[in-house]
Amino acid sequence: MRRIAAWFRTHPLTSMGLALVGFAVATHLFANWRAEVRWQNYCSAARARGVKLTLAEFAPPEIPDAENFAALPMFKALFSGGMQRPMELPVVGGGGQPNLGSPIKGEKMDWQKWQKFFKDAGYIAETTDSAPRDVLRALEHYAAQFQEWSEWPTRTRCRFPLDLKAGFAMPLPHLSVIPQAAKLFSLRLRAHLALGDSGAAYADFREGLQAYRALAEEPTLIAGLVQMSAMYAILSAVGAGLAEHGWSEPELHKIQKDLSSIRISRDYQHAFASERGFGNQSDDEMTAMSPWQRGQKLSAVYSGAGALGGANSPPGWVFFAIPKRLCRDNQLRYNQYMDEMCARGTNDGTSFSPDIATPTKAEQLEGLDVYYFFLCTHSLPIFSTVAERFVHLHTQLDQARLALALERWRLARGAYPETL
Repeated sequence: MRRIAAWFRTHPLTSMGLALVGFAVATHLFANWRAEVRWQNYCSAARARGVKLTLAEFAPPEIPDAENFAALPMFKALFSGGMQRPMELPVVGGGGQPNLGSPIKGEKMDWQKWQKFFKDAGYIAETTDSAPRDVLRALEHYAAQFQEWSEWPTRTRCRFPLDLKAGFAMPLPHLSVIPQAAKLFSLRLRAHLALGDSGAAYADFREGLQAYRALAEEPTLIAGLVQMSAMYAILSAVGAGLAEHGWSEPELHKIQKDLSSIRISRDYQHAFASERGFGNQSDDEMTAMSPWQRGQKLSAVYSGAGALGGANSPPGWVFFAIPKRLCRDNQLRYNQYMDEMCARGTNDGTSFSPDIATPTKAEQLEGLDVYYFFLCTHSLPIFSTVAERFVHLHTQLDQARLALALERWRLARGAYPETL
């Protein structure tokens, strides 16, 4: 020990340098430990509130094939690499499909365009003077898929074979089928209404509504977006029928009852809560990486896209100097933001409180926060947009219920009420 002490006295500059290095290492380790403590304290408090933090906690229970809507042959083929788009409308001449019209904008559906579209696609050999009837004949192209889909009343639960361990790399081939199915049933619903068959149109409504319900337990935010797309398609078709006074009283009553079971706020909370699991899985993986691995991943994800604000993005080498504690503090900020977003939906799933503050959203981050919470700034604007779309759909669903009630009043009394 005396020799070591003597060496330090005779080499003061080297001793000072070693002391500084030791202090830096100790400070680095202490800061990492403090970040981990902050994160673990949050986890304990969150779990005490019943918050699910990992993706595995959102995995639905196993379901026997006979009860599982996701076990239909078409979906099994999707996940095994078979037929990829079983309910997709054809592409004719490199162009798009005709417009379905918009009851909100007062745009009616052009049945002659759809008639020509399906003839050009080869779905019907000749046309008649009834374009809606020709469209129904063309849709028989999907008869086998419709027959499978119609098993949903006996397959009351749904669990797709998702590889949750893959995180953001998880294949989701079924999500393309859901909006396509909703569009087909929406088109068939409109055709039946155009022919005066309200009962058959209601059957199509129920088939289309299954496109929304099939994803009710899906643990991804993108599934929530697909759900919204399906619901928009069905509500638009219902609205078109209301505009033309095509629905009869019995079907209006049943549609009202069916829509009363839809809880957009509940589905919003599930979408955001499960997305939290994806984020935490990714952050946990990043925290466990070596500095070199972490730098490679972050550089690849953020540098090229300019995710931190274009010209303000840091040079690529900065990512290799990012310590573990920065990832943990990002994870903490991300979860606090998810708490704020989930709080906007009421627990009973009936309404939203969109004005609840979200102090951690990207627009309110300034100065060092923009970089210190860089993982959040990349995703929060997307989450804000998705949340707004959920609120918009919730409002549209409320309006649809009101319109259904008004139409039932008109059918019973011959006129709309003077006031609401």
